[in-house]
Amino acid sequence: MEQNKKGSIQYGILKIIFIYLIVGGLWILFSDSILQRFTTNIELITDIAIAKGFLYVLVTACMLYFLIRSYTFEKIKAEESLRESEKRYKELADFLPQMIFEIDKEGCIIFANLISYNMFGYTQEEISSGFSVFMVIIPADRERARYNMARIMNGEKRDVEEYTALRKDGTTFPVLLSTSPIIRNEVTRGIRGIAIDITERKNMEEKLRKLSVAVEQNPSSIIITDLNGIIEYVNPRFLQETGYAVEEVIGNKPSILKSDEQPDEFYKTLWDTINSGNEWRGEFHNKKKDGTLFWEAASISAIRDQNGKMTHFLAIKEDITERKIMEEQLIRAKEKAEESDKLKSEFLAQMSHEIRTPLHIILSYNSFLKEELENHLNEDQIIGFNSIDSAGRRLTRTINLILNMAELQAGRLDIRNNDINLYDILNELAKEFELSAKEKNLEIFCINSCVDMPVIKSDEYIVTEVFQNLIDNAVKYTLKGKIEINIYRGEKKNYFVSIKDTGIGISDNYMNKLFVPFSQEDSGYSRKFDGNGLGLALVKNYLDLIKGEIIVASEKGKGSTFTVRFN
Repeated sequence: MEQNKKGSIQYGILKIIFIYLIVGGLWILFSDSILQRFTTNIELITDIAIAKGFLYVLVTACMLYFLIRSYTFEKIKAEESLRESEKRYKELADFLPQMIFEIDKEGCIIFANLISYNMFGYTQEEISSGFSVFMVIIPADRERARYNMARIMNGEKRDVEEYTALRKDGTTFPVLLSTSPIIRNEVTRGIRGIAIDITERKNMEEKLRKLSVAVEQNPSSIIITDLNGIIEYVNPRFLQETGYAVEEVIGNKPSILKSDEQPDEFYKTLWDTINSGNEWRGEFHNKKKDGTLFWEAASISAIRDQNGKMTHFLAIKEDITERKIMEEQLIRAKEKAEESDKLKSEFLAQMSHEIRTPLHIILSYNSFLKEELENHLNEDQIIGFNSIDSAGRRLTRTINLILNMAELQAGRLDIRNNDINLYDILNELAKEFELSAKEKNLEIFCINSCVDMPVIKSDEYIVTEVFQNLIDNAVKYTLKGKIEINIYRGEKKNYFVSIKDTGIGISDNYMNKLFVPFSQEDSGYSRKFDGNGLGLALVKNYLDLIKGEIIVASEKGKGSTFTVRFN
């Protein structure tokens, strides 16, 4: 701009001199010769010459005035144009989101646009007062910056460099500098350039790097194809699993893995799904390069551009060959287990018949003989008959528990819900156990604390079995005192049944094993009480089936309370 300004001034001066020489020369050349044609009077010629001189001066002065005025106007216009141009340049520079700057040969900033102050945290006054550009570069980068600046001024380098910039508050950020020398009259006066904050780009590069590493190191096979299915990318895991080299795969289609083990309709469905923009999930029975067959679970979906247009397909696949083998083994094991379960059920049914029938006969004849010989038996014989009856009933109870548990585990117990009266069931059970309780001098009774009759909708057989086991245990483990059966309603109007005894109680250590099958607190041959540890396990399983709940409170040596809640 300064060169243009100087050229304009020189041109204006030369134009004035040139015009003045032409006009003056023509005046001198022609004025005397023209005058002599009109008169030869010396005095008149002298007066005319004097007038001519004054006229010449006047004309010359007017001409100079208009020429100088024209030149001055052009100069003012040029200066206004220059100022407008500088203003436009500054406004344009201030509008840009990048830092625009100029520095002198010493590195002091002589111009900076508006974004520069926000970028580095300095005020305009701070930057405009001999501020060194090296102050906004971290110390570790300053020597390199000085070296590159010297090379640019010598015309050796016009390049883009990355530095770590330093803000006034001490924080740093990556910046990209693009610079070139400022040359005036063939002399380098400084450097101008653009500084771009590349924090977002760096973050994006780091994000892309992480994504790239995640894809490259992913334990699943990853394939990217174009819309025609031509492979453009595979990750190392794909190559490792299939045995192919990357150059054998790129440019081909995934069908190179096709084993012909799956019908064409399978692949048609796949392509129809992904071409419609939906995700496809399924399993491939594919073939490796060496011919080995293997199973893959795959997910294939479209990759879309920023406008939502499909550009590629992405497949993520996992080798599930081992899982398939395990599934086959599990299926065979399940079939074996089902066969075994069937044999067990048949065995139990047969054993039920084979044991129960003769046992019932033994107990019936034992009772018959006892009644027939009642008046002829001594005390030892009566004890013997009673022992046979007690042992028989115990064996029957054990068989029933085992068969019931087998039924539960096999899932063959049908639940039949009907309206049942809890008081009727419990009162009847209390009467059944009354004889056993009296033999131990125990008191057993049932209380209905409800205003009305406690009727619930449930399976009568299961409910009866639950309370038969609980009352049986209460009588068995109570040596003196009483068994109290109480029916009442809770705050939510649901029914509760509590069976409270004054028996031996349960220790805190055994509470967490209370419902485990075949577990007993007192175990071994020296145990004081008979049983097989199935009763409470059955109770818990039965209540789970009818969505009931059991709550136990017990104190060793003082008794236990088993509370059943019906939901």
